[in-house]
Amino acid sequence: MTEASSDRLVGAAIGASAAPAAILGAGWSALGASGPGAWALAFAAGALLGSSTWEVFLGERQAGPGYGALFGGCAGLLSGAVVGGPVGGVFGCFGGALAGSGITQARGLLSEQSAVLRFVALALLGSLISAGAAWGMTL
Repeated sequence: MTEASSDRLVGAAIGASAAPAAILGAGWSALGASGPGAWALAFAAGALLGSSTWEVFLGERQAGPGYGALFGGCAGLLSGAVVGGPVGGVFGCFGGALAGSGITQARGLLSEQSAVLRFVALALLGSLISAGAAWGMTL
């Protein structure tokens, strides 16, 4: 895979990792759906949004933790609002920001792996961070 498509997978992993926070926020507030279909929709919407906009907003800059947090927060806000309403958007924004920052810091550790394995590993890492952030918001 080329470097550009590999970067798109990083954007997809950041966008998708906001899904757990968005769904937990929607379920916590009882404003949105929280079934398996909503999980799949949030994951797919975040991944699609992340992969299609990562390179557009990055431009020629290097992706650091600050950019990852900003990008993850925006992707989480939009995908969370789609499936979880306003509270899902807020939870998705916070969870996506933390996950985006963590993913941009961890992506260098997996540079030797295949692109698909990197996507899966980074999306799982981001999802754990995002879910932890959402759980912390409910305390």
